[in-house]
Amino acid sequence: CSFNQRLMESLSRQHLIEQMTQQTVDSGEFSLHYQPRLDSLREKIVGFEALARWPKRDDVQLTPGDFIPVLESLGLMDRFTQWVIDKALADLQQLQQWVPDCVLSLNVSSSSFASMVVKDYLLRRLDELHINPRAIEVEVTESLFIERPESAILILSDLREKGVRVALDDFGTGYSSLSYLKRL
Repeated sequence: CSFNQRLMESLSRQHLIEQMTQQTVDSGEFSLHYQPRLDSLREKIVGFEALARWPKRDDVQLTPGDFIPVLESLGLMDRFTQWVIDKALADLQQLQQWVPDCVLSLNVSSSSFASMVVKDYLLRRLDELHINPRAIEVEVTESLFIERPESAILILSDLREKGVRVALDDFGTGYSSLSYLKRL
């Protein structure tokens, strides 16, 4: 392999992102934005999706596509997801003042989901805060079912049994198949 300026720039950017990600998780500087979910037939807001955003720092603005893989590679995804859960559940009361009985959707990465840590944490926090589990929807991507189909089904079944809604996010963008849908 010979030296390539673009490769060096890419590695430098990756290193900078890793450092900034660690600092941002430690300081809790990420923010959540809430995208309304509309029922087009009733023409009203029925819920919100919590979207994690990176604050612009040092003239760098990163998208979730940039920082989520870094969080996963650094082993910080569970900690980040727990922060998202805490922040979203804290904001839920205010969201419900605007839209009573709204459903709050949380995206959970397949790496966090597979560890069961996030599932247990979410259920514990719902119980501690006396939040109706039906007010929460967990969105997972289909890659979860490709990587660990049996454990994914057990975890999702446990969540649904407790009353948490489950949604399949970005279905059709990866290895989608009707056989996975049927198993779910």
